[in-house]
Order: sequence, then C-alpha cells, then structure tokens
Amino acid sequence: MKYAARIGILIAAIFWTAIPLFAQSDLEFQARQAQQSLDNAWYRLERSKSAKDRISALTDAILSFEESLSLARDSLRQISVLEARAQQKLLVEEEAYAELIGVLLSIDKSPIQAELLHPDGPMATARGGMLIADLLPALEEKVHTLRSDLEAARYLSELQYQVTLDLQAGLVALQETRAALGRAIADRDDLPKRFVEDPAQTAILLAAADTLDIFADGLSLIAKNEAEGSLPDITTRKGTLPMPVQGKVIRYFNEADAAGIKRPGIVVATSDNALVRTPTAATIRYRGPLLDYGLVSILEPQQDILYILAGLSTVYGDIGEVLPAGSPVGLMGTSELFDEKNLIERIKNKINNSNDKFFWVCPLIEESQELDLKAATERYNSLNKLFKNKALLIHGQLNEKEKEETMEKFKNEDYRILVATTVIEVGIDIKSATTIIIEHAERFGLAQLHQLRGRVGRNNAESYCILL
Repeated sequence: MKYAARIGILIAAIFWTAIPLFAQSDLEFQARQAQQSLDNAWYRLERSKSAKDRISALTDAILSFEESLSLARDSLRQISVLEARAQQKLLVEEEAYAELIGVLLSIDKSPIQAELLHPDGPMATARGGMLIADLLPALEEKVHTLRSDLEAARYLSELQYQVTLDLQAGLVALQETRAALGRAIADRDDLPKRFVEDPAQTAILLAAADTLDIFADGLSLIAKNEAEGSLPDITTRKGTLPMPVQGKVIRYFNEADAAGIKRPGIVVATSDNALVRTPTAATIRYRGPLLDYGLVSILEPQQDILYILAGLSTVYGDIGEVLPAGSPVGLMGTSELFDEKNLIERIKNKINNSNDKFFWVCPLIEESQELDLKAATERYNSLNKLFKNKALLIHGQLNEKEKEETMEKFKNEDYRILVATTVIEVGIDIKSATTIIIEHAERFGLAQLHQLRGRVGRNNAESYCILL
C-alpha cells in the first residue's frame, strides 16, 4: 500500500496552504459602492447641462467623480493584491496537486489484483484498505478547496476587469467635465471686482521678491482703485473650514518633517488634476507662477489673512475678482511629468548639473511575473547601464557588512543612484539625496511610504518623493 502513504503526505502538504483568501462579500460591497458613487457622478453631470448655475453644477459633478474614482481605485488596489495572492497560492500548491494527481492516475492504471493483495497477508491488506478509506474524505475536501481557489481567482479577475472598465469610463468623463468647467469659467462675467490689477507693478513685485513673505507683503502694490472694507470675518471659524482639495494631509502646519525641519503650510497628497476650491468667499489677490512653488492662487478671505494654494497645474479666475465660497480656483498638478522616460531625463539633468543623489526603491528583489513588479536587480542593471556605472544596489539578502560598505560608497563616492528595497526605510541619513523614486508605490503601506519619504529633504534643498 505504498500509494496510501504517498497520498497522506501529499494531502498534508496541500492542507497547510488551504486558507481563506478574502471575504467575497466585502469586495462586492466595495465595488458596488464605487459603482453607485460613479452613477451619482454621471447623474450630476447630466443635471449640470441644464443647470442655471453651470459652474456650481459642474463643480459638484467633478467632486463627485473625484470621490467615486478614489473609491474605485481603492477597490481595484485591494482586488489586485488579492488576485495576485490567489495566483501565488495556486502556484505554491501546483506542484503538490500535480504529484497527487499523478499518484491517483498511477493507482487507476494499476491491476486491481496488485492493489488488493498485500505481501504481508490479508490483515495488512485490510489495514491498507482502511487507510485509503480514511484518506478519501480528506482528499475530496482538498479537491473542493482547489476548486474554490480556482473559482476565487477567476472571480477576482472578472471583478478586476469590471472595476477597471468603470474606472476608465469615469476618468474620461472627469476629463471632459474639467474641460467644460474651464470653458464655463472663461465665459463667466458676473463676478464683482474688488480692485483692478496693475500689470506693471505685478511684474516688478515678481522680479523683486525672493521669498514668499516678501511677495505677500507687496500684494497691495499691484491693486488699483481698490474698494474699501473687508469680506465677513472668518476668525471664529478657525479649525472648522473645509479643505480646499480632496486628499490626505501628510504634514500639518508647522509640523516637523522627517529631517526635523518645520515648514509653513499644509501638505496634501491628491489625485492628478484634483479640483481646488476656495474654503470661504475670497478675493483673488494673485494667480500665476511664483518662485519655486509652481502655479499658485493667492486668495484674501479678509484683511490680513491669505490662502496660498501652491502646486497647481491650472488656475481659474482673474486677479481682483471676489469668489463665492466653494468656487473653483484651479486644478492640482499631475504626475505625468514623472513617467519613466521624462524621469530618466530629469535624473540625467540633475546629475550633470548638481551633486544630488537619488534613491530608487523597488518592492521585490527577484522578478515575479505574478505580481508584475520590476525587480530591484533588474532595475539596477538598467540604471547602471544608462548612467555609466554610477548606480549601486542594496537589499535584504546582503549581510550587514555588505550593506554598510554599499552605503559608505553611496555616501562618500561618486555614485549617484542607490537602487534599494525597503532596507533603507530607517536609519539612513544622506543629506545630498534630494529625490526618492518609489516604484509600484501601491504595493507599500502608508506608514512605509511615510518612512521612505523621510530619506530625502534632510537639508534645506528642495526635495522630491515621486511615486510610480
């Protein structure tokens, strides 16, 4: 009865991997919630076509689309992780199942007489038969588990496909709605003006101001024929005003960053081209490029108080206009500048014109087709070739001495790029490192991203954390 023993071992090997992959009802709920939110956004978009206040209606539609697409992205991210886990689980079990099927096929092809008779006599034959009888229910259970896992993988794949289609349709609609909003704002002529801009004075102020404080102090110089008075007091609303954009706050006002440096302002992570609105009624004091803040919109809700909204890709309105609360003032920037081709060019320019160093973080150290990730080793090879041996590689499989030697080389020698896994998450202080690129950022947790972001910005130089 050699087959009975082999089957027992194989069933034991399969059993430990037979664990629940996910709660199907939870995923269905999240996907359905995203779909309902998208349906609501579509409804708002249709309603905006006949709305009396078209700008307000389009603004509501855009906010609804942004919220629903955020839900869809979260749902798709969870589905992708679980689908990869399901495929990986099946791969782990594949060898054990294949051997089990081979044994069963061998039994099926063996002569009946050979399997019924045991060389030790009828008692051993009876015991062997009882062993197989005991194993068969367990075997049936494992076959059922395999069938369930296959169905789970198929279900996740189909759900992923449907959510992706919904996400793509929503993104197209969002782009069209943003364009419609831009046209509606350009045609708007009913807003009151508090003052008229003096373009010559604006140009002088932009040329003379080398800090944000100096520019803000000189804003009154660019106004002509300014009306007296102020908008309603908002000081009692401190701490209760809505955020100007949907997103996650990653650093609050005057909060120290990873390097211990306190910086003014609130840093918010948003989706590409997220809509920015004024939290209260406010006057547009300035809109346009400013220092190294990119496009900005500076709003005055009342005398001696300013909202400074930076990092925009589009700004709406004219200087001097008074905006009602909730009015759109622009769109946030986009990550399109950081596709791989442009990113490589950016790094080349920095290397040629500065002493800056770069971290490039990858989630895995070996290629995995199932998870569709770029391995750190593969990325290192490509970057080292592009940048003529100026890259180094560090990962968890190096011993401590090798890690220390690699970090010393990166810190003190003319190596400019360190390709790494999350081993650089803590305990690394390279002050000349100004940019960290995190590949497949969706595979990392928020706490990990926060720690990794802290590897740069450890001096007063402008620093970047780029998520791919």
